[in-house]
Amino acid sequence: MLSKEGMLPSSHLDILELQNYLARAYICNNGMDKAIALLEDVVIIQKETLSPEHPMLLMSMNNLAEGYAQNYWPDKALTHRLQGWRVASKVYTEEHPLRLAWIRKLGITYMLNLDSMAPLSSIEGTVQKMERVLHQDHPNLLSA
Repeated sequence: MLSKEGMLPSSHLDILELQNYLARAYICNNGMDKAIALLEDVVIIQKETLSPEHPMLLMSMNNLAEGYAQNYWPDKALTHRLQGWRVASKVYTEEHPLRLAWIRKLGITYMLNLDSMAPLSSIEGTVQKMERVLHQDHPNLLSA
C-alpha cells in the first residue's frame, strides 16, 4: 500500500531491510549513533508487524545488539542478545550455523558484561558443535 506521497510505508519489508543494511553501513563507518537510532526504530516496527521468528527481525535484533556492544552498552547488548537467543533456540536446530552463531555472540556479550564464567560451558559446547558442523576452513570456525 502506497502512502499519500506515493512512497512505501515505513513498515514495508523492503524499507525495513534497506534500513537494516544502512544501519550496518553506519556501524562499519563509525556512525554508531545513527545506526543505533535507526535499528531501534526498525526493531520496534518489526516487532509490531512481523512474527517473533521472522529471520529479518532476528537479523535486526542481532545488528542492534552488535551496535550496543560496540558502543560500550553491554547491558543493552545482553538484553537484545538474550531476546534473540530465546527465539533462535526455538527456530533453529541444535547444530544449525545460525543457532551456533547466536550462542557464540551471546557468550561474547556475557564476557563484555564481565561475567566470563556464565557462558564458558556454552562457548565450549558451541566450539565443539561448530567443529563438527562446519568445514575446517569456514570463517566462523576460525573466529570461534
